[in-house]
Amino acid sequence: MNSLRSDTRALKHQMSLLIQRIMPATPPATLALVHALIDALDAQHSHILLTPEQVKALDTPAHKALIGSPGDQSPLVQLDNRLYLRRLFNLEKRVAQQLFARNRQVNTASVTAPKHQDETISVDALSVSQQAAVATALNRQLTIISGGPGTGKTTVIRSIVSALKQLDPNLRIAITAPTGKATARLEDSFRQDLRADLGPEIKTIHRLLGYGAGNRPRFNQMRRLPTDVLIADEASMIDLSLADALFSALPDTARLILVGDPDQLPSVNLGRLLTDITPRNPTARPLMPVLASAQCRLTENFRFTEGASIHELAEALLAGQVTLPAAGDRIKTIAPKALTDALLRSAFSDYFSALAKCASVQDLLKAFESVRLLAPRYQGPLGVHDLNAKIEQLMQKLGLLKRLRGAHYHGQPILILKNDYQLGLYNGDVGLCVDTQQLNPADPDRDEDARGLIAFFNTGSDAQTRRFVMNALPEHETCFAMTVHKAQGSEFDQVLFVLADALDDATQRTGSRELIYTGITRAKRQLTLVTTPESWHRAANNVLNRRSGLALQLQLLETAL
Repeated sequence: MNSLRSDTRALKHQMSLLIQRIMPATPPATLALVHALIDALDAQHSHILLTPEQVKALDTPAHKALIGSPGDQSPLVQLDNRLYLRRLFNLEKRVAQQLFARNRQVNTASVTAPKHQDETISVDALSVSQQAAVATALNRQLTIISGGPGTGKTTVIRSIVSALKQLDPNLRIAITAPTGKATARLEDSFRQDLRADLGPEIKTIHRLLGYGAGNRPRFNQMRRLPTDVLIADEASMIDLSLADALFSALPDTARLILVGDPDQLPSVNLGRLLTDITPRNPTARPLMPVLASAQCRLTENFRFTEGASIHELAEALLAGQVTLPAAGDRIKTIAPKALTDALLRSAFSDYFSALAKCASVQDLLKAFESVRLLAPRYQGPLGVHDLNAKIEQLMQKLGLLKRLRGAHYHGQPILILKNDYQLGLYNGDVGLCVDTQQLNPADPDRDEDARGLIAFFNTGSDAQTRRFVMNALPEHETCFAMTVHKAQGSEFDQVLFVLADALDDATQRTGSRELIYTGITRAKRQLTLVTTPESWHRAANNVLNRRSGLALQLQLLETAL
């Protein structure tokens, strides 16, 4: 979908040429609708809504070659008052068909309180909603598990794997997520809490599907994945095109378990998969009755304590309370001008101390992963680039930053921006740039023969760091600060969420309730809000509303039965 959105002006020009060939005497109003459809795509809508007058104007013989019904082969599709590009209509239809076909019970004994081979998780330790999610996953081919931060989604995933392995030790179970960071968290959880023989295959979606040169997947509808159960974590980040590729590659009999938080930011590209198929308010009538039997909502929270907590702030935000919160035990609120060197030094004190003490690579990585600055955008005052520059300037003042040459330096955190399938580095992976000569002589990662900087990453299925020469890395950037989108799938002990007060029009469009919710819920223990009441109120009142036809497609499939 990136190619479709890369240049809307060029796309409008190409569509205009196509329309003129199909319909030489194209009315200006029709051409305007097509341009509006392309603008809608750029805004992440799958279709536009037509007025009754526009529907009537398109109902002419001259339009039949251009605009047809779902079963035709015309470039555009009209369904009631919705107008689609056929490619997007078919994309939503295929994803709906995959979900609908798997929405059924499987032939296995009903298990309401399964025993677990994972000795670290007893059935009694699971909450009522967690037990219900595990039971649903055992008894249905499609399971949709939703829950906010701290509701134990990873615990449920481990419990499902353990219970399924008990039912059938030979089941081929794969776990996937959109980003390398999300899969790394899952690998850590399984490595620590499950016996080695239970460990499932855990890969990013791109790695699982075998994307390589030419951006074509090895596994697809013609060559299915060798998998009996697929668990997709962080499903809110999966766009429609990736969902289509993933679901199409899954064997028809395989179970599909989607896990995530539908209140987070949707995918960067077109689609809002989890939001479309999950009721936003679990106490209200489900918005998606077609998939009601597959729905499981995790309701108990295990991360936060009572009081002015991050959890309570997130819940209040979702309930429509948009006032900037007062400070509490876990939350601080400061004005942007109060983001001083002293505050930044305090926030990154553990990492700066580890650098000063010539700590090991593992200790450096651990210290860095405990804190992050998050912002909505890259550019502008207190954007990601500006915040990264502030930290680097502070490190220079402290004597911690000494550039050898070029843009890299010892202690520089780096975020991979582009997949490199040969190196096994993927978009979202975080590592550290290290001069091994500055490590403790006893550090196993110190290389007496090495000169210059080496990039270290904690990626892969084992706990060992991997090293790369700097000039071999794919596109990357410094990441003391990250965009909220890039931080999805990650958690940090401390988050400084920066919502600038001098917002231009583009920043105002970027700021949203979903962005605030996603940003603040990356924090596990401490949250600092760097904003003004006006900026907070403006963004909190802006609720994203992507037009999608996925729910309608599912309803049409049910009606056709």
